[in-house]
Amino acid sequence: MPHDVLEQYRGKPAQNRILTGPMRVPYEAFRRNEARQYRLKVRPRLRAWERVPYSYLLRIVEDGVYGTQVGLIYSFAVIILQGRNLQPIADAIDMERCELVQQFDADRWARPEDEKAPIIERIDFHVQSKVEASDALLAEIAAAEQRRGEVLAGLTTPG
Repeated sequence: MPHDVLEQYRGKPAQNRILTGPMRVPYEAFRRNEARQYRLKVRPRLRAWERVPYSYLLRIVEDGVYGTQVGLIYSFAVIILQGRNLQPIADAIDMERCELVQQFDADRWARPEDEKAPIIERIDFHVQSKVEASDALLAEIAAAEQRRGEVLAGLTTPG
């Protein structure tokens, strides 16, 4: 058998090591990068992953201090992120420093124990009608705001 001149440069195969799998790496809702990004990697749980260019991002709509919804209004689609503590994600996207956003998947990761950690529980894509999706997001944020106001005023109970 001929001698492999590149053998010294090849990695050794993993033996009895699981390199990926459920709960091997901690969940990260987003990845911030100090360099300006050209595309945002969007990773929903049960849908194809997409890479969308920042150059087509027109608006970022969020529900303010609540941090439960962020809408990304592109010239060709609307992407809605829902979860908790999403403000840092909106800020990173606003500065074009967000490399990826990914939906939480209990089959892959343990749920973050830190209650202040961002978690994306749902990612919705709306391609066919940006206006309708944008209007629906704004209406949902307004309804949530009204429900929160009623809870704070003691008119209803949370839930």
